[in-house]
Amino acid sequence: MFCSAMLCSVMLCFALLCYALFCLNSVMRSVIQYMYKSAATQIQQLAIQRRKASSDAIQQLAIQRRKFSSDASSAVGHSAAQIQQRRKLSSLPFSDANSAATRIQQLAIQRRKFSSDANSAATQIQQRRYSAVGHSAAQIQQRRKLSSLPFSDANSAATRIQQLAIQRRKFSSDANSAVDDLATQNRI
Repeated sequence: MFCSAMLCSVMLCFALLCYALFCLNSVMRSVIQYMYKSAATQIQQLAIQRRKASSDAIQQLAIQRRKFSSDASSAVGHSAAQIQQRRKLSSLPFSDANSAATRIQQLAIQRRKFSSDANSAATQIQQRRYSAVGHSAAQIQQRRKLSSLPFSDANSAATRIQQLAIQRRKFSSDANSAVDDLATQNRI
């Protein structure tokens, strides 16, 4: 009788121990799964951030490269035009070269003046066509005031820009023709 009671208590203790181990195993499994999920989420977020940072960096580099390329191209074109004008001037006699250089300087001053007038008119039109994204409240308010102007004001500004562009082209061709005329007179 004593042996059977002892055996029952040993079996009961063994069953309780097995149940406790089973519960501990399930708890540990849940903790490990939670840790794996949080680690996977963090890895995913880091990968997304890295891809975004890489994409932004590549985009910025592409923008800078395009800007540098356009600046270099405009500088090369400007330098080539200056070299060509200087070669024409150097082939003229001294007095003709001085008068041609003075005329070119006057035309350049007038061109800069018309360019600044055209840029200010273009800025007014550009301020009316705005996107609200990324602009401050003051800029948005200013552009709303400009967008409330009547349609005729916008048309007159556009007409003024066209007139200034025509005058700029005319002065540029006048400068080139003045140098060519002096070169032709010198040859004759």
